Amino acid sequence: MSEQNAVVRPTIFELLSGYRRSFEAMQAWLDEAGLAADERAGIADAWQAEMEAWFRERGYCFVCHRPVERCSCS
Repeated sequence: MSEQNAVVRPTIFELLSGYRRSFEAMQAWLDEAGLAADERAGIADAWQAEMEAWFRERGYCFVCHRPVERCSCS
């Protein structure tokens, strides 16, 4: 792979900043949505699953924040 085609992995700090922005947006939306508690929990669970996949796609474990190749989470 040439240097021009190399994929640059974001840092964990960049991912955590993106996660925080997404969390704040999700929290604001849920506060305004007027949903029942069980509906809010279901949406929050689905969002967390999306965040886990988003971290993994970028090469990090969502739980321990280590690169996937160094993760020992089950």
